[in-house]
Amino acid sequence: ESEHVTFAVNEVCNLAEILINSDSSLSSITEYYPLARVSSDEMSATVFFDSSFKETTAENAKYRMDVTEEPSDTGTDTNIDYFLIDEGESSTCLYSVNLFTHSQISAEKGGQ
Repeated sequence: ESEHVTFAVNEVCNLAEILINSDSSLSSITEYYPLARVSSDEMSATVFFDSSFKETTAENAKYRMDVTEEPSDTGTDTNIDYFLIDEGESSTCLYSVNLFTHSQISAEKGGQ
């Protein structure tokens, strides 16, 4: 079971690093995860992995990584959750991270 958690931690950290160093849009993750499903409003995305920890489609998935973003006036709150897909429709969260990216303040927005 530790192998599952180790992979979850690595993938969540990798995705966090991608988001921190990119233009912050969720569509940018498809460069690294080509099979990722990104919502039309780009506020959420899901990446699926098979039992060998390789990216796959939802139909073959044993694990999934969900990303949700909530923008505010001061920045963007991003949650990255990695799940083991259990039998049926339930899932077990193996690892979760919350990131907050502050908006850049310009002189027009009250900065100096």
